Amino acid sequence: MKNIKALGANVIVKTDLQTHEKTTAEGIIYKENQLDETLVVWSIVHSVGPDVKLDIKEGDSVCWKLSTAVGHYKVDDQPYDMVPFDKLLLVESCD
Repeated sequence: MKNIKALGANVIVKTDLQTHEKTTAEGIIYKENQLDETLVVWSIVHSVGPDVKLDIKEGDSVCWKLSTAVGHYKVDDQPYDMVPFDKLLLVESCD
């Protein structure tokens, strides 16, 4: 895997969302990239920027709202999101 690093006050996280198609009660088919932006998800921290003012480290789990991401990336077919640390809702330490 390529080495990606968070800069500034950002955290790069890996979120494992389901990628299969879903169907609404009305028969409308949608995919992951059409997820509701108000969705709150848990992710694993991949990289922490040098200006982050929280005790967060690689491997911790964080909870955040999809709409707060400032970037979505795919590296070696793995999805990553960049989230400002002040938009994180919860942090669960991996210790």
